[in-house]
Amino acid sequence: MFRFLHAADLHMDSPLKGLSQFNPELGDKVCRASRFALDNLIRVAKEQKVAFVVLAGDILDGAVRDQGTIQFLLSRLAELAQSIPIYLIRGNHDALNNLGTNLVWPKNVHQFGGDKARTVIVEGLPVAIHGQSFASQATTENLAAAYPEAVAGHFNIGILHTSLAGREGHDTYAPVTPEQLKSKKYDYWALGHIHKREIVREGDPWIVFPGNIQGRSIRETGPRGCAIVSVDDSFRARAEFIDLDVVRFHEVEVDLSGMELKEDLLERVSESTKRVVLPGTISIARVRLIGDTIHAAGFAADRNLANIVRQHLSGSGITLEKLKIECRETVARAEGADEAQEMFRAVAMEWQNNHDALQKILDEDTEFQTLGRKLGNAFSKEEIEALLNPEDVLPALDQHLKTLSAKTRV
Repeated sequence: MFRFLHAADLHMDSPLKGLSQFNPELGDKVCRASRFALDNLIRVAKEQKVAFVVLAGDILDGAVRDQGTIQFLLSRLAELAQSIPIYLIRGNHDALNNLGTNLVWPKNVHQFGGDKARTVIVEGLPVAIHGQSFASQATTENLAAAYPEAVAGHFNIGILHTSLAGREGHDTYAPVTPEQLKSKKYDYWALGHIHKREIVREGDPWIVFPGNIQGRSIRETGPRGCAIVSVDDSFRARAEFIDLDVVRFHEVEVDLSGMELKEDLLERVSESTKRVVLPGTISIARVRLIGDTIHAAGFAADRNLANIVRQHLSGSGITLEKLKIECRETVARAEGADEAQEMFRAVAMEWQNNHDALQKILDEDTEFQTLGRKLGNAFSKEEIEALLNPEDVLPALDQHLKTLSAKTRV
């Protein structure tokens, strides 16, 4: 019957963080990433032949007040609105009292006010859209509670900028539960504010966060974009996500477990990062070295390692955001350590039954004494004395054997 596009959190010209210090040219490109993502949104809306577009807040960013940004946004929305109507609300970053109420939107762009929730009927379609903008950034009341009743015989859409009942990493705005949204008897809730895409509820009603259209830092990894919603004649809906971002952040783990040659590091980095190379997309990666390797300490001490990895990745079209060394040093046992553990265990078993015999071994057995010299300082004098108590030998020995490897590194 019809389709519509649901997007939110455009944050136009909001800067992408932590990149220009490594590659000034890249920094110039990514600072316009939200503009390219908006261009992609307009292209997708036309290709998908959507009947209308809903934008669920934070279209502008409170920290960006540049007139060039505003004029770019207005010109691009004007182009889209020539053939596709747009319905939008303002969120906490572009609240009406923050960026003003006098912003003049192009023809065919409808902005919901901030004083109360209202309903607009889409011309030519049985669609009722309900929405309310943030009058101020600090909007902490449940706006949805006062949204109008569903319009009978129409597909009802609620546009709301909200954190729902709370989301990690996001401030609480316009809080509401999915159950409260369901009670409004709408068909689809077009949400904004949470930057990670999520289908909170799949049908009766649909409750969807499309996420932001462009990730802004390494904290916002993975694809970013919008939702395309298809509605049939029975008002049954289906939502699918479409990617719009032109710069994508990734966090990649490189497992170094069992790596014996230091020179194999870059090969493992290449193998682990090849999946993040996407045609037409700038890939930004934080690489985490994990696992157990005998080279962990050396990597941690190498101040030039990040530059080596950065240069290596640049050849495959990946920009390194940061190298995190989280691998652990493999414990190497001294020669004879395994044999020592077995002998001590055998001796301990005998010790329980014959303390005098064990004492004689400790004092006189040359093989045992040779093995003791191989262990070096594996046991201190105090630890040996503690072991001389027959009643506690096995618990004490087990505890000492657990630390034996750490004390007998090559």
